[in-house]
Amino acid sequence: MLAVKQHPSMTFTSTSIKPLGGDRYEAQGTLAIRSMPKPIVVTVQLNAADPKALRIDGSATIRLSDYNLKPPSALLGAIGTKNEMTLSFSVIATKTD
Repeated sequence: MLAVKQHPSMTFTSTSIKPLGGDRYEAQGTLAIRSMPKPIVVTVQLNAADPKALRIDGSATIRLSDYNLKPPSALLGAIGTKNEMTLSFSVIATKTD
């Protein structure tokens, strides 16, 4: 569905970040899937409990049709999925000595 050999990566570029309170933020930007950039809002949670690492968890909902992607189906199309999909990610940044 994603044609990974032709498009091996997805890229998010943030244009603004807004604090939501606590360690939560909203990052607005552009998500490129299959070389198709579209505006998106990503909710981000920071976790700095470990002094040697920073963990960033985020999620966003996209519409597959915005990227010309066809939702997967099973049983010859009798069982389909929604056009919306939630993307989730975790990034861990660690200090080096």
